[in-house]
Amino acid sequence: PLKRKVVAEFLVREGAVSAGDAQLIAALSEGSVGRGLHIIEADIMEERETLLGLMESAPEPGLWAQTLDWADKYARPQQRDRLPLLFHLLRTWQRDVLLSLSGADHQHWVHSDRIHKIEAAAQRTNVAQCFDALSRINYAETAIFERMGNARLVLESMLVAMRHQPLRGQHAP
Repeated sequence: PLKRKVVAEFLVREGAVSAGDAQLIAALSEGSVGRGLHIIEADIMEERETLLGLMESAPEPGLWAQTLDWADKYARPQQRDRLPLLFHLLRTWQRDVLLSLSGADHQHWVHSDRIHKIEAAAQRTNVAQCFDALSRINYAETAIFERMGNARLVLESMLVAMRHQPLRGQHAP
């Protein structure tokens, strides 16, 4: 993988994005210029705001409807090609929460524009819950793309389980 700085400079030089956006896209691309260009082409940043907004907020009753609406929207066949990038966003979010829990420096985080929200999410969870969430993300992607599972049910199950876990130190009812 290329360094983030190299990917960002390339994206700016090619006129693909502004310097500010290039840094974030370079982090999301994980050192791949091709993936960075794909993220730009897919115009996934608005979905990133919505999806990470769901992950950032503390579990509340009002989030159920928003969570289910999101799953319904992205389960539709015309959105199927966007799902791999959305799963990538979820994985990198969980990675950043794990890095926060481990005390890693912010410069290594993908979603470095959301430091305070990542730290707040880390306060509500623990390492085991992060690994559980990563397993759910991987299982959902496999279920949808390899096992031809019902995308809506798979996404709903994944998001509800991830969003409505008990807080750190609490036990499920």
